[in-house]
Amino acid sequence: MNRKLRDIEARSIRHEGQPMVLLRDPLRLTDAAEADLAEIWAYLAVEASEATATQQLARIHDQMKQLCRHPGIGAPREQFAKGLRAGFESPYAIYYIASATELAIIRVLHGARDAAALAERGGFDA
Repeated sequence: MNRKLRDIEARSIRHEGQPMVLLRDPLRLTDAAEADLAEIWAYLAVEASEATATQQLARIHDQMKQLCRHPGIGAPREQFAKGLRAGFESPYAIYYIASATELAIIRVLHGARDAAALAERGGFDA
């Protein structure tokens, strides 16, 4: 998966009546997020099939593009890190931070993971 995905157009987005940022080249994955995606693929490839693993990653990627278009729709997770939000592609949570220039994917975790314990160990550092 590329660190930067250039296929998302700049859009003017409104959330709760407030103008949101214009994102031109918005998607960046942290090393931790890239490792999460690799682990997800490897696990699903063994437990289900390579096709299933690839399809799940494609659904996660589609959700990431949706978050780029509408960065304010994710659920706030400020208790874990300043500005952190979470979008969902069941059963995975996509943790991200939106800024004026990018949407940084911090982690992609299975919903059963203990996010609070991970946050205590610095697992959501950008």
